[in-house]
Amino acid sequence: MSLNAARLRDAEVLLQLVEAALKQIADGPEERRVPGVRNALVFGGHYTTMMEAIASGDRLFASWFDVQQPPEGIEQLRRVILRARKSRRDFTQVQLASSAGKQFGPRPKNARAFFTADRLGGAGFDIEMPGGGVEKYYVALPDNLPDGYSFDDTAVNAEALMRRYVMYLREVMRHAKIAAR
Repeated sequence: MSLNAARLRDAEVLLQLVEAALKQIADGPEERRVPGVRNALVFGGHYTTMMEAIASGDRLFASWFDVQQPPEGIEQLRRVILRARKSRRDFTQVQLASSAGKQFGPRPKNARAFFTADRLGGAGFDIEMPGGGVEKYYVALPDNLPDGYSFDDTAVNAEALMRRYVMYLREVMRHAKIAAR
């Protein structure tokens, strides 16, 4: 298997995690929407990094990928959501049995363990990333979206923005697969 084929396979796993996050946002209970936004942004960022690596080894894909931009508003939302978490108190992480977390649905792909009360005060799954790192996939966080972001029409519609973001990521995958043929 070529290096780019392996990267493409890993990117598909990341895209599945982003799509699962979109389900949290769109179909899950209200308290799972904020974790869904965070998950989509974090795993979408890892996905984009993987696609950049694929582009570095495939000139055809790079010529298309280099001019693509995520939907307007994604980077601003990323700064607000991901920067805000650094200012929260640190909590001790508690690892639970592998059966923990079943009330939140099936375990995401590459899940190693369920955690609760981490430094953000959230709960979710530790996900093994391509390359060996670990990232947290949240199913619950204690806070609401930062001011200026909502799931209704009064501000940025986070759900609609995340739907556009996932469509963008799917289109990137489609083009990467075409170039890999």
